[in-house]
Amino acid sequence: MAISSSEVLNNSNLVDATINYRIKDISIELFKTLRIEVKRNNISLAYYLMPVRSKLALYRDYAFLKLIGIKRIYGISLFSNHTNLAQRLGINAHQNSVNPNFEPEYQRLYRLTFPNLSPSTLTLSDFNLNLQNFEIQAFDAKFSNISMNKKSIAISIASKSNSDIKDWGKKNWKKLIREMSVIYPEFTLIAIGADSDKDIHEEILKCWSGNRVNFCGILSVRESAIVLSRCKVMICNDSGPMHLGAIVGLPVISLFSNENKPGIWYPWGNEKNVIRVLGDAPLTSIAPKLVLDKLNTILL
Repeated sequence: MAISSSEVLNNSNLVDATINYRIKDISIELFKTLRIEVKRNNISLAYYLMPVRSKLALYRDYAFLKLIGIKRIYGISLFSNHTNLAQRLGINAHQNSVNPNFEPEYQRLYRLTFPNLSPSTLTLSDFNLNLQNFEIQAFDAKFSNISMNKKSIAISIASKSNSDIKDWGKKNWKKLIREMSVIYPEFTLIAIGADSDKDIHEEILKCWSGNRVNFCGILSVRESAIVLSRCKVMICNDSGPMHLGAIVGLPVISLFSNENKPGIWYPWGNEKNVIRVLGDAPLTSIAPKLVLDKLNTILL
């Protein structure tokens, strides 16, 4: 299930307020309401952070933002190719060694939003969620009954992705967890995900002989970030939690299908920890041993 930006940004001190609306509810009345909100909050500038869109969608979104009263819009390029190759643009991509022909998504957004700055200057601190002390204290009070030691491994399966192409398979997950359990019995295994992922995580967590916690469906995005910031490493498929783990500085071992071009959606700073299928092979072709070897490299 998609999350709203307010779930990520509220309490971060990065925004003063959020305005949520649903595309399917677009109407004259909604336009009037949004214009009132834009005027009341004195909003004159918008940063457009949508994924790659068609020209038609870009014109539509540009017109929408203008109609609700936004005067300046950064991040929409109506007069150039929205999917320019990094080499053609002369950009030294952060993930150049992965795929020199395509920009990482974070870099594309940065280029369109801040055309006078170089994406190569970005560091991990630029992705900081600004977790507040009161959030951390509230989390600790809320989950004081849950046992978590300082040695924790996070997993996130994201079983309800848009297609089976991102599914590594329960058989692979169970084999990996059993082998990990033998090598790292002192660790706590923690599951992060949506409520729809709860059952599959519960089934797989049973393969772990040590302490385990299933947080699926009971954490907010920012609470999930707090949990991940206390872990040693994360193992997951291509998903939202993967990026959440990366931006709190966690080593993230991620499993990628060939659905997207290499490098575009890799988690920040974890390119060397990506395990990608060969050619058109399914994600299930990735052997658990490859993941375990990568884990051992990080933990041993």
